[in-house]
Amino acid sequence: KKRVRAMPRFLKPADQCYFSMLKPPDVVGVPDRFFLLPPGRTWGNLPFTLFNLTDLDFDMGVSEPAPKGPDELVIDFELVKVPMGSNASTADMSMVHLYGASTATNFRVLPSSGFALLVDQETTQYKAVNRSSPGLAGDLLLTMLTAPNVTAVMRPDIPGTYQMLVTVVDACNSTAQALTNVTVLCAHRPAP
Repeated sequence: KKRVRAMPRFLKPADQCYFSMLKPPDVVGVPDRFFLLPPGRTWGNLPFTLFNLTDLDFDMGVSEPAPKGPDELVIDFELVKVPMGSNASTADMSMVHLYGASTATNFRVLPSSGFALLVDQETTQYKAVNRSSPGLAGDLLLTMLTAPNVTAVMRPDIPGTYQMLVTVVDACNSTAQALTNVTVLCAHRPAP
């Protein structure tokens, strides 16, 4: 994905990205979901969750207290399909995560410190990018332990199917993608 690959981020040297050394990320789309809205009710937010987000670079074995891994992942949410007539777009989304909510549509996974919920700011992966840059002010940094708890949410404006594309890119530009469909139906258009 071009917009993810254009982001300033940690990249491994080419000699560490040979096919035999690759441990690409993986993500799986959740099963399609259907919501029936009772007459007279308004729509709430639709949740799009991550499912089975993994990267073996972060799996350092049972002896490690935290998933430290020599990698950086960028996880991006993009609304790629909406019902005909809908004005919803990726810009209407927000993310709910361990530390609250944000209007960002992507986040990063970095090696954790000894306490698995915190990003280790002393790693090469963290220091590879000027994290205090104004362009990265809203950057959400999570660890492999907290990343699977992120949910992208958006409010539908008409009945139909909304499709979210989740893209995961690692430090070797290995990419995994998954699609999630959520369909909202109602007997008639709800009152605002």
